[in-house]
Amino acid sequence: MTIEQTTAKVTTTIDGGPPQAPPAGTAESRNPANLDEVVAEIDLASAETFADACRAARRGQPEWAATPAPVRGEVIANVAHLVRENKRELAEYVTREIGKTTVEALGEVQEVIDTCEFFLSE
Repeated sequence: MTIEQTTAKVTTTIDGGPPQAPPAGTAESRNPANLDEVVAEIDLASAETFADACRAARRGQPEWAATPAPVRGEVIANVAHLVRENKRELAEYVTREIGKTTVEALGEVQEVIDTCEFFLSE
């Protein structure tokens, strides 16, 4: 495996910053092939945080909708590019977290790239 086996810390961001409410708790994602390995620690959002995220999305939607389609397409293309450039490492994380074989994990990451490319053509 080429990635460093460290624990990722997954946090919530709303409107570019941390949520106002504290986490409702935390959860650990463990490697199913090695239950001693914690792959990620995840802050759990409270109902208040979820509602704040929905309100922020609603506030941001008109600006996104007003953004010209070619610019929105650039954003999607950039996501596809970043995923493609990091495909092997992302697949290794999928393998560690979910337990899929490397071939299956590479296919799952490729689906993200394919989905981006599909929406670029739309």
